[in-house]
Amino acid sequence: MVQDGTTSVRFKLSDKTCYLKSMKYVLVGEFSHGRPPIGLIKEFFVNLKLKGEYNISLFDTKHLFIECALVEDFTRLWMRTNWYVNGFPMRMFKWTDDFNPNKESPLSPVWVHFERLPLYLFNDEAFFSIANTIGSPLRIDQHNADRVKLGSASVCVALDVSKPILDKIWVAFQ
Repeated sequence: MVQDGTTSVRFKLSDKTCYLKSMKYVLVGEFSHGRPPIGLIKEFFVNLKLKGEYNISLFDTKHLFIECALVEDFTRLWMRTNWYVNGFPMRMFKWTDDFNPNKESPLSPVWVHFERLPLYLFNDEAFFSIANTIGSPLRIDQHNADRVKLGSASVCVALDVSKPILDKIWVAFQ
């Protein structure tokens, strides 16, 4: 097939959706002040003792991709955002399908707090449903998950900071 005089390949949108599913837990590590050799980077990740499988791939001189098999590892790495690999600062971003190495990702892990929730809403399903109105839920505060701290609920979400932020959410039953 030819598009504007150039040979082209077209995929179905459903194919893209399928391909993206395998990229759900991918992070971008960005080194803005030089990068250590790949061997030292891999050694750094071994020392983190991640729970599941992962893969480290170089993208260019400043960026690498970290593919995590487990959401726990993905969340642990992303929530810290800044790491030091053999003395080199590395910032962590969530990979998106429109990744551009010259643009910063608008997605950021942010803790949101919900005040005055009824006790019966202190469960994973309710927390994730409420948090989903703000961003993609990543993790529940351990004190809330263990039902130790019930005065307010805290959930870490992937927030698109380029969009307006909600300051209130109405929670009701139908």
